[in-house]
Amino acid sequence: QILCSIWLLKIGGHFVGMRIFAIIAVIIIGLIFFKTIMLQILALLALIFVIIIGAYYLFQILLGCIGLIVIVVGAIMALSLIIYAVTTWF
Repeated sequence: QILCSIWLLKIGGHFVGMRIFAIIAVIIIGLIFFKTIMLQILALLALIFVIIIGAYYLFQILLGCIGLIVIVVGAIMALSLIIYAVTTWF
């Protein structure tokens, strides 16, 4: 799994190999060389893309933490309710 994630990127359930990234890099270098797109615009687009990906992963981590906290609090509440019911029954 780790080796696979180093060489491949999983997008939408499909694995995209490094060959696709090399083709995209050659196209972008060609666009910059022929002055079709400026390097600053490309850097800005890359920065926006990285910020979006970072926000997505932070959101996933936050959801995981909230889920863990809810499970722990729910387990404590369930145990407290069971203990209360057992102690007040007798």
